[in-house]
Amino acid sequence: MRQAFKLSGNEEENFKKLEKVIPRILKRLNTKTIGIIPSSVLHSYTHEVSDEGLIFRCCLFKGKVKKVAFRIMEITGKEKPKYTCIIHSTSESRSFTFETRKKDHIQEINVSVNDGDWIEIFQVFPSDANTCILSDVHISVLFQLEQKDNEVKEIMTKELLSSEDDYEGI
Repeated sequence: MRQAFKLSGNEEENFKKLEKVIPRILKRLNTKTIGIIPSSVLHSYTHEVSDEGLIFRCCLFKGKVKKVAFRIMEITGKEKPKYTCIIHSTSESRSFTFETRKKDHIQEINVSVNDGDWIEIFQVFPSDANTCILSDVHISVLFQLEQKDNEVKEIMTKELLSSEDDYEGI
């Protein structure tokens, strides 16, 4: 049986040998490379809500809208502000309505979207428009981009091979 490598010498030389040998062994094993694509945060700031109530509008790629987070610096009036989140696509529109008096609010949505769909978030004004006025509104949308498995494997394989090349120069 052939000895793959022999550890002798000082610790630094041994680590260099191991760093070279481990990627080679991993290449020979028929293992699965897993990549995690992190969620993206789409953010918008509005000083004053428009007359139509529009707070946020954004075009999306294929993926999933997970959450919407609000940070409202000032709420004037006694009524709870209501919000409508509308996801538009070529075939349908889906809407979600929620209300809160809190200045910080996170709303779970979990809706799949396709390329070219868009999201709009509006403040729904009560019958008396002066009863609830928002200002300095921050909105963040947590969006998970859909990526095909073969793209992820290809990216991760390239990363693994490039890291092996980095070790050979040591």
